[in-house]
Amino acid sequence: MILDKIENIKNYLPTSCRSKILDFISEINDNIPEGEYSIDENNIFAKVQSYNLQANELSRVEAHRKYIDIQAVIKGCERIDVFDCSCLKNIETKYNAENDVIFYYPDEKLYSVAVRENNFAVLFPHEAHRPQMAVDNILFVKKYVIKVSIELWN
Repeated sequence: MILDKIENIKNYLPTSCRSKILDFISEINDNIPEGEYSIDENNIFAKVQSYNLQANELSRVEAHRKYIDIQAVIKGCERIDVFDCSCLKNIETKYNAENDVIFYYPDEKLYSVAVRENNFAVLFPHEAHRPQMAVDNILFVKKYVIKVSIELWN
């Protein structure tokens, strides 16, 4: 996992997709509508979403196989717990290839991070994560998730 300020993201992105992702991020502002945005056909796309945050026992642990997540907060703050997929044995919902997601029952987490405004986290396929959790008294977040095909990242 990578956690840093959005202004530093260029230091982590592979050259194969750096300019397309940076172009998309340069257009982000508080008023961007929720929805899905194509960046490079099926190789890179983004989802802008807003939602109420919750207690950790209500949030689901998810992992992906085809895409790397870049999760960035526009407004608010969100806690994300990170798990080692190889240690998660109890599957809640089997892998769905169309949506590239598998859900697990939580086990012992590796760590928690607070992704704050203008920060980002990169989550790789071996890292399951539990987003959508409240930090302090912040109960709402607006964020975007950029999904990058693992072939582009390698």
